[in-house]
Amino acid sequence: MVGAQNVGISNGSYFICNSLADYDASKARDVFTVNKKWLEDSVKEWEILSVDVYVSWPRRATSRKYRTPIKDNTAMNSDREAPSTAKKVKTRSPEQSDSVKKEASSTGKKAKIRSPEERDIVKRQALSTGCMKTYPPAEEHAASLCKRRLNFDWRRLSDYKPSEMVVQVQIPRSNMEKKIGTDEFKGALSGSYAEMANIHSGGQCIKNTISASSFRVSRNSGEVIMDKPQLVEYEEKLALANRKQFVLMVQAHFKEKCCSLPDDIAEWLACIIDVGKVSDRVLKNHINMQHPVDIYGSFVAMYYILMRLKEEDFTQFVQIMNSNIMRKYIPWVQNFRWKLLNDTVKYIHPKMAELNNLRSQVSNSGAIGQAVIYKPKKRDPDLSGILEVVRDCFTHPAMIHQVFLLPVLLAEGYPRLLFDLQRKLFELGHLMNLR
Repeated sequence: MVGAQNVGISNGSYFICNSLADYDASKARDVFTVNKKWLEDSVKEWEILSVDVYVSWPRRATSRKYRTPIKDNTAMNSDREAPSTAKKVKTRSPEQSDSVKKEASSTGKKAKIRSPEERDIVKRQALSTGCMKTYPPAEEHAASLCKRRLNFDWRRLSDYKPSEMVVQVQIPRSNMEKKIGTDEFKGALSGSYAEMANIHSGGQCIKNTISASSFRVSRNSGEVIMDKPQLVEYEEKLALANRKQFVLMVQAHFKEKCCSLPDDIAEWLACIIDVGKVSDRVLKNHINMQHPVDIYGSFVAMYYILMRLKEEDFTQFVQIMNSNIMRKYIPWVQNFRWKLLNDTVKYIHPKMAELNNLRSQVSNSGAIGQAVIYKPKKRDPDLSGILEVVRDCFTHPAMIHQVFLLPVLLAEGYPRLLFDLQRKLFELGHLMNLR
């Protein structure tokens, strides 16, 4: 029994039928009965609709040309069942249709024009009795059916569970494991920070407390919306407080869920605290917070920008290599934990390896002359050298493992390698496509 407002007939409770069997069984209860279509249409229209057109239940037709007529059913339990004899729909031939039109034009009679409300009632009558075949609307059209935006497809940032926030990654061909943030949750965090950063870029700051329940995330598109905050005029001190509050909010959320903070998100939060050193445009598009496929694509693009500078603008290339944030990679250690990276460093072309074997045999036989031994490719000791090793590794031996680029660098002890390159190239005006 469902209590609701019965518009146009009576006020009280009635039974909502989901099947024909329920409809027939309700006849012995002396309870007013409506079709479940009333509930569905009321939710779509976001208002309690009249039940006048939902008081009957469709009966199985014997032919496509037959349908169950709608019967006036205002009494509680009187004559609610459709008559057993179905009325055949009359069809006209083209000649009959033309004659009817001529007769109507000669007599001056015009076709009845229904108002939008009448057309809506006729449509609901056809739907409630099963006379109209319905198709699921397109996704774009489904949203327009509701007069009011429902919150069924949205969730709060605070609603994420530990299993939806962190994932344990097993790096292929090794015994190394690394915890990183899930793609969905990192997208939600980046979108939440972007909402706050957009407020700052608009010349305002947030006055009230920032919490995880202040942000809503769309389940379909990943769009993030912040509940209307209290805004004040922009101040550098208050903007810094907003940043710190955002970082504390994320850390508290992980602590509340009894979940340790993964390294990729921890590095992103550390960059947010460096106020004045990192642009909001870079933080909103931080490479650690991107999708694994996008991370590898961004790395390749930045590497070729660096190599182009080495050929076309060597002065700026040297400036990047000698900058403070890049000097910590000089010299880099060539002994990696991951086997594929070590194989890349020690790689010798098969033809050169064959020549080494032949010349070593000649040298052992006592022949005159010194054997020339080919060695692995010599890498630069600066940032360009380690980037070249990573590029060569994920181009050939680890080509099918490109989505593991970030976990590998985190496990090797290079958590900021990609971000430092991203930040420096942006400062020099080479990544202006970042929004």
